[in-house]
Amino acid sequence: MAKFIEPTSCISGEIIAAAGNGQVDRLRKMCITGLQGKGMQSINQQSTQGFTPLMHACMRGELEAVKFCLENNAHVTVQGMCEMTALIFACTNTHVEIVRALLDHE
Repeated sequence: MAKFIEPTSCISGEIIAAAGNGQVDRLRKMCITGLQGKGMQSINQQSTQGFTPLMHACMRGELEAVKFCLENNAHVTVQGMCEMTALIFACTNTHVEIVRALLDHE
């Protein structure tokens, strides 16, 4: 069964942007050590539109960011708006290696 995580405000936009831009070092800093004055962030945060960092990385084809998210317990089956999941974003955008990574992870 798919999960839905309540959207958060704060800096979820920054962590989602880092994933979508393939900025794995920034993701690591945000999730593991925290940003100065902002604390650690959850890899499973959702934006107000329902996007997670994993979804955005899948949509943009950022394989290394996807791997980082998966290694850090990102929820693969979370649904955003319109019931879209990370796998649907990867398939829709024909990111075959990411589709494989998601399926191998589950």
